[in-house]
Amino acid sequence: MCMAAAQSLGSDGKISFDLMELQQARSNLPIEEQLLRMLATTFMVGEVTAFALLAHGVRALPPSGFRDIMREILRDEAGHARIGQTVLRVLREQQQTTWARYPGDETIAVWVEEAQANLRRRDVVEAETVTLHEDPEASAQLMLLGIPPSTTFRQAYLTAIEADVATAMRQVTGSTETR
Repeated sequence: MCMAAAQSLGSDGKISFDLMELQQARSNLPIEEQLLRMLATTFMVGEVTAFALLAHGVRALPPSGFRDIMREILRDEAGHARIGQTVLRVLREQQQTTWARYPGDETIAVWVEEAQANLRRRDVVEAETVTLHEDPEASAQLMLLGIPPSTTFRQAYLTAIEADVATAMRQVTGSTETR
């Protein structure tokens, strides 16, 4: 669906990604800890935030084929946004699992806080996009292409990092307290 959208805008279909963006970095930590950390950070923070941004886009944009594509992607992403807290909650409730041990609320909170801090440091709106959205005609065109206004997008991002991740944390521990 994304390729069809790109081709409708004139793309030749040759899209590349930095390999590091597509890989989960490995470390010397025990594999169990790496998995649990990934559930807390990549899924409970990153995917929850990504889901919130897609939902914001679907709500903020006018009807278009691009918004329809975002709506389809949003349906798929809904599962990704639940994986982390679901698995961690099960581990927390079932202390006798054979494949992984819940590392404790304090450890999860530290990992989540680190991931939130990393996301807060990212600039999620390019300066060119901000400038284009200041022009009403360009802004209307961007919105038809699936690019919501920069100010509301940035606010949705920051809200997701705080509020939506706090909700995910509460689903695991019953509390939004981190430390």
